[in-house]
Amino acid sequence: MLEKCDCLKYLRNAVFVALALWGIHWAWYWLAERIMAQSPQTKLSEALEASGAMFSGLAFLAALGTLWVQRKDLELQRQELQDTRGELKGQREQMELQNARMVRQSFENGFFSLINLHNDIVCNISEDVLGFKSTKTYSGRSVISRQMNIITSAYKDAEEVVYEKIIRENSQYFSSYVKSLYSILMYVDSALSITDREKRDYAFIVKSTLSAAELQLLFYVGLFQEWRRTFVPLVEKYSILEGVDLSCMPDELCNSYSPSAYGLAK
Repeated sequence: MLEKCDCLKYLRNAVFVALALWGIHWAWYWLAERIMAQSPQTKLSEALEASGAMFSGLAFLAALGTLWVQRKDLELQRQELQDTRGELKGQREQMELQNARMVRQSFENGFFSLINLHNDIVCNISEDVLGFKSTKTYSGRSVISRQMNIITSAYKDAEEVVYEKIIRENSQYFSSYVKSLYSILMYVDSALSITDREKRDYAFIVKSTLSAAELQLLFYVGLFQEWRRTFVPLVEKYSILEGVDLSCMPDELCNSYSPSAYGLAK
């Protein structure tokens, strides 16, 4: 729209200049005839001088007109350059936004795929318990609940610390579970495309899927020496044990974690 208006303006100015030159030409022609009519011999030099002055003026006006047209062209080019820069900037911002969306979508696809894999691992946990007359099968989170009840009962009966023995004896149930959950937290913690606040939001999604028995299991797993350097820092950073029932656990074990693990200020 701006370029069209400028073209119309240039055309109007060109017509005006042409009409002005045409008028000056006929004015000079009329003046020359008057001078020559009065005295052809004595006034010839004056006519030539007048015509020379007139054409000098016309040349000067033409130079000014040329400079003016060039100035307008430069202004138009400068405006077009600014418009082009603005368009390129908008395209770059749009590409960056699209790239950020793609990176976020890729992260979320991976995150929820790990969540689904973890749920499949939980569902595949199975334990057969021999009874007096038949065998009872526990599956999924009921296996974790049963094992945690055994550990809790042992502490209530003032028996020795049995959590490590029970968990290691049932590592076929818990090993894949703990590794899967650790992989999810590591995936969130190492992501470069999200902020720390967003990492806590995703960690909260993970926490929302954990039952009370699972929180107890993670509490005991974090006491194992092989998980102290890897799993426990993530538990404390994202307050994974927030909401765990500490009333059924010895105080000396509860102090093994930083208060941040329970969602408390240090």
